[in-house]
Amino acid sequence: MVTYQELHDLNLSKLNTAVTQWQQMLNKLIILADGGDGGVNASDLEKKANAADWKGDSATVTRKFTTTTARQFEDMVTEARSIHSILQDAHTNLKKHKEDLGTTVSTWATKSIYINSNGNAQYSGPPREVEGAPPPPTASRASRTRTR
Repeated sequence: MVTYQELHDLNLSKLNTAVTQWQQMLNKLIILADGGDGGVNASDLEKKANAADWKGDSATVTRKFTTTTARQFEDMVTEARSIHSILQDAHTNLKKHKEDLGTTVSTWATKSIYINSNGNAQYSGPPREVEGAPPPPTASRASRTRTR
């Protein structure tokens, strides 16, 4: 479980960098798998292999290898999407929780409640009156008491 201090001090920059880099990797893998940049891609190789009029043992092995490799590229895209999604969700959620924590701490601070590094709350304002106790002396009452 994440502690107050860990969430308060959490630096999300490395996680944000990982999200960005996985998005870049995903984009590159999509191009390798499906094309889109005009270059060679796994999908086109699979189509060409299936459409080829190859004969013999080498043809069967080559076709199978090419189609298997193309499917592996599709699997890599799926895996990269999953990893990117997990990292993106983690970043989004942690960022929101950290912002919510900061907002909550600020709100309580306006009410003279201090949250310490253990996440415990302490009242830090002027003493509160106890029910039934006499009111605190005012400046004029205190000066009259001293002059008697």
